[in-house]
Amino acid sequence: MEPLLKLTALPGLGAAVAIGLEEALKAAPPTDDTPLALRILHELGGTPDALRAVLTLELERPDFTRRATASLSWLQDEFRRVLHLPWTEPVFGIDLPRMFQGARDVRFAALPQAAQVEVRGDCVTLHEPSYQQLVASISDREELLATAMLYFLHEWVHVQQNIGQKRMVDLLREAAGESTLMQLDLSADHAAAQLTRRVEPRWNLAWLKGLQSRSLLSYPAGRGHTTASRGRKTTRFISLRLDYLVRTASRTPGWFSKLGEGYVFVDLSPGGGAMFLLVSGPPLSVVDHTRLSSEQAAFLTAIMDEREEKGDRLTDLDALLRISFRVS
Repeated sequence: MEPLLKLTALPGLGAAVAIGLEEALKAAPPTDDTPLALRILHELGGTPDALRAVLTLELERPDFTRRATASLSWLQDEFRRVLHLPWTEPVFGIDLPRMFQGARDVRFAALPQAAQVEVRGDCVTLHEPSYQQLVASISDREELLATAMLYFLHEWVHVQQNIGQKRMVDLLREAAGESTLMQLDLSADHAAAQLTRRVEPRWNLAWLKGLQSRSLLSYPAGRGHTTASRGRKTTRFISLRLDYLVRTASRTPGWFSKLGEGYVFVDLSPGGGAMFLLVSGPPLSVVDHTRLSSEQAAFLTAIMDEREEKGDRLTDLDALLRISFRVS
């Protein structure tokens, strides 16, 4: 194999520096610029111009652990701020001061038994691995904060709904309550979005709904999910996406006044046929419906299945929902 550096072309100190750079690059985790740096050294050797060019490249990855710790500390400060905001009235039926049970501080820890949040004394404790995953997967700072805030408040609403503990969720499933779980999730999604909008007024409800729907694609239905659980995840995802499309439509649907402070959701059969568009009210109401072909139903029921591609299915889903419910 031809050596990376042409040693005969590296006179004096330049050769030694180039060799040291080569060894360091081989030992370090690669970056996007590593191949270019190695090519420059290979082609130009240890000349001053070559070394200067290599040293201007991004050849060292940032310390992810340090960056993740800093992000978690930042999120902790943001969540702590939420606890101390002057919440003067309930939001979507949620009385936040009462919900937080007098807690005044926030910290991260590994919680047992799949718990996501609990109150320990005057401190809210959050399940750290869940937020580490968000930090690792979302590079945009604004989107990270919004997604983390939505998740933080969603899990708190689940506590208010009395399903904060896994055993209660298991009991609902035992009673064939996947549809009930779906409604509890959609209600928590909407409450979290309404609360987050109050926390950060620069984020409108439509943008938050779009973020919620896209975030769900990171948690697809896999082989471990039952048919009922897969259906729940699918209906929740389609409902959130349709809620986003309705709120960003250029023409307001005739039934929009019935939406009020509530949210949009759908009901459909995996086999095709009717799909209904409903609003949570009050009162809970059917406001539109359409008929699905077997191909359309198959597409929708597989929309949350685990697979590599994400972008195309979202575009195709939006097109189908816009046509089906005349949302444009």
